[in-house]
Amino acid sequence: MPGSARNASRRPFSAAPYVAIVIAHDSEWVMAAEPPLCRADGSADPRSYGRIVQAFARGVVDAGRQLAVVNERQIPDAAALLARFGTVIVPGLVAASDRTLSVLVEFVRLGGTLVVGPRTGFGDDSGRVRSSVAPGVLAEVLGASYAEFAALRADVPIDGLGGGVAQGWIDAYEPDGAEVLAGYAHPHYGAWAAVTRHAFGAGTAYAVGTLLDRALMARIVADASAPRIVSPLRDRPDSVTAHSLRGPRGRAWVVHNWSPEEVEVETARDVADVLAREARLPAGSVLPLAPWGVAVWGEPLP
Repeated sequence: MPGSARNASRRPFSAAPYVAIVIAHDSEWVMAAEPPLCRADGSADPRSYGRIVQAFARGVVDAGRQLAVVNERQIPDAAALLARFGTVIVPGLVAASDRTLSVLVEFVRLGGTLVVGPRTGFGDDSGRVRSSVAPGVLAEVLGASYAEFAALRADVPIDGLGGGVAQGWIDAYEPDGAEVLAGYAHPHYGAWAAVTRHAFGAGTAYAVGTLLDRALMARIVADASAPRIVSPLRDRPDSVTAHSLRGPRGRAWVVHNWSPEEVEVETARDVADVLAREARLPAGSVLPLAPWGVAVWGEPLP
């Protein structure tokens, strides 16, 4: 990708996220009034919505995926949504319009991957409980539904997917055609599924009925979101992210080390170091990244 870093900064670049998280202020307000999660002292937590969304967003980052945020009121039609994103995650959408749910159903039917988090689809756009089985029309897409739920004051062990813990909340999913990927290692909650996967139309839908620990959430996101653009990093360290931007003269990769310790990264293919006058970095180059350091690499578009 020719040109200096100074010139590169003047060219228009656009981000290329593959995973989108849907957010909604209506759902945030509903949960502030009627919080599903509790604080450590057992009192209701009016910040429940932010905690739910943050858990899934952190899973996207930990999985090494590039994230976009889409406001529910700005969701396009299903075809346009699929053209932009391969995977859409919808956590905590307790006040969901009929249109939004219909778009998500069609998104999966057309070939998208949908991840449904706790509380999504439980209420209508005013937060009123739907008369249909939860989570509304998404039940068919998920191949699972629930009639019971519970707030958790203590973590519950997860059985499956290498183990982990459930935190904060349980939507007690009962599979109806879905594959159960994980359940609860618990004498009562063990009757229900924690994570399911279901093929629907040309796509796939995951139900995640609880807040999972970071490591397990990252594994779920990684399974649900094979990237369209392969990172130039080989064996990415846990503290490192690589996000790409597309410009008229190539693709730029912004590589961050989010750690107070220096780490080494290895290139999986040839790139250029944009911050070092386009110095060539052949595949297999091993480079240090300083604490909280950043590198910018460039490569031509295919």
